[in-house]
Amino acid sequence: GLAEGMADEVLNDLSQYDGLETVGRTSSWMFKDKAEDLRRVGRKLDVRYLVEGSIRQSQGVLRLNVALIDARDASTLWAGRYVSPSRDAQRIEAAASSGILQHLGLKMVSPDRRTDPRAYEMYVRAKAIIRARDWENMDEARALLIQALKRDPSFAPAWAQLGGALNFRGTWASYTGDQSNPNWHKQALKAARRSIALDPNLAEGHQMLAFIYGFDKKAGQAHLAHALKLQPRDSQTLYWWGLSVAGAGHSDLAEQVNLKALALDPLWKRPIELAGKFAIDKGRRDQANAYVARLRPPDPDAAIEMEMAFADYEGDFSRVVQIGRDPRNRQILNDTEASGRLADTLNELGYVREALMLDVTSPFRRSVQLRKLPDIATIMAQTQPMIGTGQEYPLLWTIILELARTNRNSDIAGLYDPPSFINGLQRIDPDNRYFRAGLSGIVGEALRKTGRRAEPAQLFRGADEAR
Repeated sequence: GLAEGMADEVLNDLSQYDGLETVGRTSSWMFKDKAEDLRRVGRKLDVRYLVEGSIRQSQGVLRLNVALIDARDASTLWAGRYVSPSRDAQRIEAAASSGILQHLGLKMVSPDRRTDPRAYEMYVRAKAIIRARDWENMDEARALLIQALKRDPSFAPAWAQLGGALNFRGTWASYTGDQSNPNWHKQALKAARRSIALDPNLAEGHQMLAFIYGFDKKAGQAHLAHALKLQPRDSQTLYWWGLSVAGAGHSDLAEQVNLKALALDPLWKRPIELAGKFAIDKGRRDQANAYVARLRPPDPDAAIEMEMAFADYEGDFSRVVQIGRDPRNRQILNDTEASGRLADTLNELGYVREALMLDVTSPFRRSVQLRKLPDIATIMAQTQPMIGTGQEYPLLWTIILELARTNRNSDIAGLYDPPSFINGLQRIDPDNRYFRAGLSGIVGEALRKTGRRAEPAQLFRGADEAR
């Protein structure tokens, strides 16, 4: 955890310079702990330089070795060795970044966010867990950040990551049905807001606030835009911005932004999946295949997952099942989100028992997937914790479609009345255009059938405008 966290901080230091284009963390770390020829790594990442390093702790002493490599011939251009008897990871990380930049003719100008050495070490360990979306250890990340902030309550980046840890833990619990703090969303917002109150120019804080609010919310989009202004070449922020504009119906712009994210992080499966889907929409299946082919050598598991994603997107469910049933892919299904995709496909094809054996969702979400919705009181109780979170609209979208299919129009009206994503469909704004196009007509028709006349007209107007 410490090595990954420090590597992320070095990458962040180097990415601040206009004349220095860096490759995103996901692609960079694809080759971690792999004995691969550095020239080949340079070609796969399409870079001139590589930074290689290692860290050791012994009897309270921290030792960092780092080298700048010429990817053309794998020669060492510069090397530095840093020792901290006081285990001050932040000091030697900053010294390493400064050494690399100095060799490249640049001067270190990163903002001074010095903190307690132990607080920094706990922060970078927690950040590595959060970056990896390591759900099983998210509680550990939260505990590390709380300890760090006890040591230094003014350390803004730790507040930002605490917001992320609380949000991810709460979201995962709502998905699986595990117990969690019912106020997790409010606490996540409070922590992330604290980070930018302490440091208004902390891109990390604005980025996390955007994620917690949701990209379909005006507040989320505003913070995402601010994060992009502060760090215009951050692949994570660009990818999220692509999702945001796609949700507003701007598919061409979303594709352009996503391709920028992919150029910065060429082996990251998230923008690859989105780019492949855009290609398929435009009849360029060969381009989607090329993305998979590029991903296969460094990350064969992710390549298989993308094959399943593209087949699923095209409606080729038999191909999804074929890939999922291949014994060679069994471990991949256990270690990735591909198991959920296979479960959904099996469910669509009617293999309910097999789907349930693979699925990790809560009993309520399973009932939604199996088209066996409970009564409206149960639905409202189960969905209430998700209102205002990023989990809200995909869950309510699925529920609305199933209620409409079974003519439970009064139940749709019951979900529409309280403040929620569904109720927000009456607003004609660019940020909800995608959802209005898909759902406003369905909700309006349900309201009309329950005898309500004024609201359906507004919803129908919103659907027409969106389309």
